[in-house]
Amino acid sequence: MSVKVLMSKLWPKAGGRTRAVMIRNDSILRNINKHVEMYIMERTDDAEERILEAKRRFSTNFEIKDIFNQIRYLKSNKTRLYTNSQYVFPIIDAFSNIQFQITSDGNLVTIFEDNQKKMTFYNVQGFENLDYFGDKKGQLDYLISNAKIITAFKNNRKKFRLVNDIHGRLLSIGKYDDDANGYISEQYFNLYGQLIFEFMTQGEVKANQKRKFYLYIDEGHVFEGKDAEKKMTLYIWNKVLNIQDNDTVIVDEPKFYPLLLNSGTSATNRIFYFHWHNFGDNEKMVLQDKSMLKKVVFLTEYQRNDFLKKAGVKENNTLQTKVIDNFLELPNMQVKRSEDEQIRILFIGRLAPEKNVQRVIETFNVFYQFNSNAQLTLIGDGQTKDDLEKRVRELGISKAVTFAGNILSPYESRYVEYVDVALLTPKKEAYGLVYPELISRGIPVVTVDAPYGPRSWINEQNGELLPDDASNDEISYAISNLLKKDLSPEKVSNSIDIKKINDSVISKLTLLID
Repeated sequence: MSVKVLMSKLWPKAGGRTRAVMIRNDSILRNINKHVEMYIMERTDDAEERILEAKRRFSTNFEIKDIFNQIRYLKSNKTRLYTNSQYVFPIIDAFSNIQFQITSDGNLVTIFEDNQKKMTFYNVQGFENLDYFGDKKGQLDYLISNAKIITAFKNNRKKFRLVNDIHGRLLSIGKYDDDANGYISEQYFNLYGQLIFEFMTQGEVKANQKRKFYLYIDEGHVFEGKDAEKKMTLYIWNKVLNIQDNDTVIVDEPKFYPLLLNSGTSATNRIFYFHWHNFGDNEKMVLQDKSMLKKVVFLTEYQRNDFLKKAGVKENNTLQTKVIDNFLELPNMQVKRSEDEQIRILFIGRLAPEKNVQRVIETFNVFYQFNSNAQLTLIGDGQTKDDLEKRVRELGISKAVTFAGNILSPYESRYVEYVDVALLTPKKEAYGLVYPELISRGIPVVTVDAPYGPRSWINEQNGELLPDDASNDEISYAISNLLKKDLSPEKVSNSIDIKKINDSVISKLTLLID
């Protein structure tokens, strides 16, 4: 009997869902005494790197596997083919002053030239024999021949990704556009050099370009046609996950909800986590399905009531719902209030549209006009970063705004040592893991009542909660009002009890899993 968890991506440097799921899995392993396996269904060149990074970040002991690679790299123990070096040697031939950097577990090798990242090599078997291959040229030849995934960079931007199945199964070549915003193409070849699958970008879809959609997976199984991915995914579920009757399967990704309903048996313990704020077709399908027993976890009562109302359903003999908080990290520090005159304002989160970071900047600009000693720090990265940096320049407040980027452990960084207030203005927030993280470390929060999370955390002891449609002027005034309260870090952090929350979570989750 085991607990099997399925996610789409890992975001160890950002993303509350990754943090919550990793902490939850570790808590299951420690408290429920069952084997825990986590599968990442991510077709990206850095999936394995993210797994290594996440394991370091959260010190996890449960298994984490890239589910696509579980199929892609099945061993044949017969023919061993090497990567087609025509894609790699033209790049490394130009290298002169190179340095190797190898992770402590030997799974990832990064090549730098003059402190710029040039290539990364990933091999699940490690590179412990690298020193036996003489000069740099011999070592590079060994890396190319043995690495599963090779990624090349130019000016710190990805140029192409090459996946080499060293057992002769599959070769993948992915080329990036000049700005490294995405793939130009992603091609897969079998051991005979025949093109068997080619990824289609969104731009090509819009341009109505047509490609074959063939996908070769394992030992002669070929999935083709427009529903190839669905067939392939079901195959992976049945072959790799190998769901047993007494297993518990937890799905943390909406697009995999239908797969869980169509795999396993009637005895499989199915748990669907609704991490998201949006009510889409997959959520609706799970709530309305009457084919088998399923358990749905909501993060707040507000979210559960709203979703059930939108789906037009109530709990029944095939639907059990439960409101369970996310597991939370115990605070590793308590913020300090600076004795100088500067006002330090903090934002932590992805720079994504739903986080509405432009509103944070616009509000800060209003506040800054009356408080020239204010400083805003934004920790995180994302698709809106360029637009946000441009807006900061337009407002003429570049000297007062710091883009700190992604930080693996942000609460251990210098940016969080001294903070007066955090400012968050999301459009929607299913739970808002960052709220208890900030509050438990003594940082008061000014935010808006976006569905569904903020109202669960904010009270007069730890912040200001404004209506979702509050103006920037009103939010700016709330910052000033909060600063006048002079809430001590101790008072703020004492407003929530994380240990009590976690004890309650494990108690509720135990009932769902057992």
